[in-house]
Amino acid sequence: MCILLAGDIATNPGPNTPNKQPTGNCSNKQFDPSILLANMMSLAPKIDELRCFVNNTKPDLISLTKTWINDSLSEHHLKIPGFNLLLKNRTSGPYGGVGLYIKNSIMFKALTDLFHQEFE
Repeated sequence: MCILLAGDIATNPGPNTPNKQPTGNCSNKQFDPSILLANMMSLAPKIDELRCFVNNTKPDLISLTKTWINDSLSEHHLKIPGFNLLLKNRTSGPYGGVGLYIKNSIMFKALTDLFHQEFE
């Protein structure tokens, strides 16, 4: 109460115009990505089924667990048109692994310096 009496504190600080549009180089476009999450339990034999599902549902991001991919399989066989693929294979055994397909229209940067060999 004493602070308010001093006259230098507003009771409801904030912008005077409630719906003011952002200025500068910010885009006004809202991005609401559609995300597909799937526990694959072996991606390689199911890649055609995944491609068909992706073609019908049109997600922006596809997050996969239990890909069961090893380094001997070429990423070329796992390509989905219109998407970039990031894989993190389990090196300690045949199971595990994760993957992320990112629509080509989405700009991203993989932060590989945050990768740890023992984590997926």
